[in-house]
Amino acid sequence: MQNVNFKQLVLVGGGHAHALLIKMWGMNPLSGVQLILVSPSWRTPYSGMLPGLLAGHYSQTEIHIDLRKLCRWAGVRFIQCRVDSIDLAAKTLSLADRDLLNYDLLSLDIGSTPDLSVPGVAEFAQAVKPISQFYPRYQMLLKRCREAEQPLSIAVVGGGAGGVEVVFALAER
Repeated sequence: MQNVNFKQLVLVGGGHAHALLIKMWGMNPLSGVQLILVSPSWRTPYSGMLPGLLAGHYSQTEIHIDLRKLCRWAGVRFIQCRVDSIDLAAKTLSLADRDLLNYDLLSLDIGSTPDLSVPGVAEFAQAVKPISQFYPRYQMLLKRCREAEQPLSIAVVGGGAGGVEVVFALAER
């Protein structure tokens, strides 16, 4: 077993990296170290499955990881809460409606948030991330098109692998 100089490792956010770390922790925990996950939600979407969701191959439930269940299995303490601030000098987190949480080592995996300040984006575009906000709006758009019996016309901005997968998924749908 490795020798570590910390006792409390706190993970903020339930993204892929933390979910994988928790899985690995469950298979081989570090002795004498408490692992804590803090996330505002008990479930997190696996973005790699988003194209399948958009295409209609998966349900919303199927693309989510149950963080409570994963933490319980791995022996990790789960705190469902939002982090309001981090005091790096004191090594504490201020949690919404809770006491301060101390840490020896901190990891942040809170996902990306696109810059929507480009003129016209707020009026005419919908960011894919966060998925929890995107998917319900996508469903509403599909419903409006069905009710109006109008074809759906979508432009995708972004030519990376994720953008291409979204285009193929939308075409499949």
